[in-house]
Amino acid sequence: MDVFDAGLRSHCQRVAAWSHELAGDLRMTGEESQLLEQAALLHHLPLEMLEKETVNRLCGELWPAGQTQSQIRPALGVPAQVGIPAKVQQILEAMRHPDNSQRTDRISALAGILELADVFDEQLELAQFEGHAIQQMLETTPDDPVIGAVLASLRKATRADLLPLIPRLPVYPAIAMKALAVLGKPELHLREVEQISAMDQVLAGQLLQAANSAFFSPRYPLKTVKDAINFIGLEETRRVLAAAALRPLFSAPKMKQLWQHSIETAQVAERIAGMSDRVSPREAFLAGLVHDIGRLAISLLPAEVSAVCERLTGKGCETTVAEVVLLGFDHAEAGADVLEIWKFPRDMVQAVRHHHSPDWTDSDLAALLYVTEFWSAAEEDLPSNSVLRSALRRLGISAEDLGTADLASASAVQVLA
Repeated sequence: MDVFDAGLRSHCQRVAAWSHELAGDLRMTGEESQLLEQAALLHHLPLEMLEKETVNRLCGELWPAGQTQSQIRPALGVPAQVGIPAKVQQILEAMRHPDNSQRTDRISALAGILELADVFDEQLELAQFEGHAIQQMLETTPDDPVIGAVLASLRKATRADLLPLIPRLPVYPAIAMKALAVLGKPELHLREVEQISAMDQVLAGQLLQAANSAFFSPRYPLKTVKDAINFIGLEETRRVLAAAALRPLFSAPKMKQLWQHSIETAQVAERIAGMSDRVSPREAFLAGLVHDIGRLAISLLPAEVSAVCERLTGKGCETTVAEVVLLGFDHAEAGADVLEIWKFPRDMVQAVRHHHSPDWTDSDLAALLYVTEFWSAAEEDLPSNSVLRSALRRLGISAEDLGTADLASASAVQVLA
């Protein structure tokens, strides 16, 4: 077995992330946390490989000739020109041979944290392998000593803490909801679109901005909503207005990247829907815009939640896994709660709720969002080839067709990104 295949590397990164947070909760020093993280990144290597004289010799045995130290060392979690610290080896030795009387109490404590994090992550992986949601596994095994110990340290909030905060989202979208209700209709007429634009000067202004952009390059400036609609067409107008209606929710500077991701997802989802006859492209576009609205809601929780989540994801832990451990739910569940309060259609709510778990619903739209996230390489959840294949089958799309499709072409809504 390749000791550094992608799945094992991800596991080691998550173990390092869990170990870091557990060490902090137990008031370990910064140096000890760093040693623990290095040990976590290496904990699946045979001990004899760590007993070599230098990291260079270790690397020479693990990788084919031709790879540089700058490529290899980051994978090991070891700085350039530095050997693996003796204390890291001691932590790994104590973890694998706990009866060794030579270890110190501090090394033993660090090894205990590493073992706890390792077993915890293996249980998370096993839940998905057996077809169970991680959230369900954590809820149904509260008496498990490993799960109980980790959650006692890392659980920062609950769904009950989030629900009262949803009305405090940056802009309560009363006008946006009216606009989106009309824009979601199967048939749309010029008069209706003009009325939507007249509801809000910002919507009208952003429609004119998009129509006058370099993407369309009109010969003369378009000065009225009617001129803009006639020039770019009803379908493009529908996309621009839907994006403009939701854009104020993402006005905070820290939400810019999330908004850009939502715009890109909407465009890709619409194009994938065009390859399938199971989902309306219009519905797919709107679902793409709102699929991660739950991340916006989660940002309303105390700053500690966001700080811990950012540390975990920054160390390689998938977003949904970090959220479920910290909160007991993920941003998909939170997003569904938001859309229910905003009275979105039930199908859209279910699709958003299960866009990381499409096998748990009969929603083809959920399957489409899952495939869209895969294509976009969002890497927000544990990868699963079986879930991906199932989602593609439901959409009637082959992996080959998805791989060769041109889904990244530009669109007018990027003007609003």
